[in-house]
Amino acid sequence: MTSPYIRLSVVQSNGRLVERIASRKSRRIFNFIQTSKYPHCTFEVSVTYSKQFTNIGSYITKERLIHALKSFLEK
Repeated sequence: MTSPYIRLSVVQSNGRLVERIASRKSRRIFNFIQTSKYPHCTFEVSVTYSKQFTNIGSYITKERLIHALKSFLEK
């Protein structure tokens, strides 16, 4: 089984896309989250495990996003 594919988008409150990152390496995504400085933005994340199964979520705080990603990625 391959690693899950993670897509993360940072969206402003008016719906404008600020930044997007995608990778199979979770370390790269976590590093991006911890170093980002977006005070009033929403983080939209999608974790795809296979063609049939995907977890999707939208989070306002970094702490909730990190908690959700850890639960999405646990084996």
